Amino acid sequence: MKMLLIIAVLMVGTKLGAFGQIRQDTLTWKVGSLRDMNTDSVSAYSCDFQTFGDKRVLWIQQGGEYVVDLKVVSVEGDWEVLSSDGVASYTVKHDKLIGTLEFRKVGNEIAVYSKFMDSGQNTMPFKFLVSSVQKK
Repeated sequence: MKMLLIIAVLMVGTKLGAFGQIRQDTLTWKVGSLRDMNTDSVSAYSCDFQTFGDKRVLWIQQGGEYVVDLKVVSVEGDWEVLSSDGVASYTVKHDKLIGTLEFRKVGNEIAVYSKFMDSGQNTMPFKFLVSSVQKK
């Protein structure tokens, strides 16, 4: 029984980057699909979000050919450790564009919700489904 518990903890630790500290560590959030929140449709989509503590976020697309560097303006939420449930909401800025990337874990699901408003409308209503998180 103890062996099963140890194996289960190690498996969760591997998926969650060995229990990283969200607001302090450099973490890579690997995305395998996304949900369009307007249409509720799910599509295969591969990208990474790399967070550098509470300083900046890189949105890495097309295997690194297209990278958006987002400056973190502020972080709110109660999520501190990857192994527990919680929310960390990053207000980010790129040039004149300001938006929110909300990193959320509930049970076994980890997702990143994007919200970038323009003229009162969310221009990026997506839920990025995270397959793994790796600590650098």
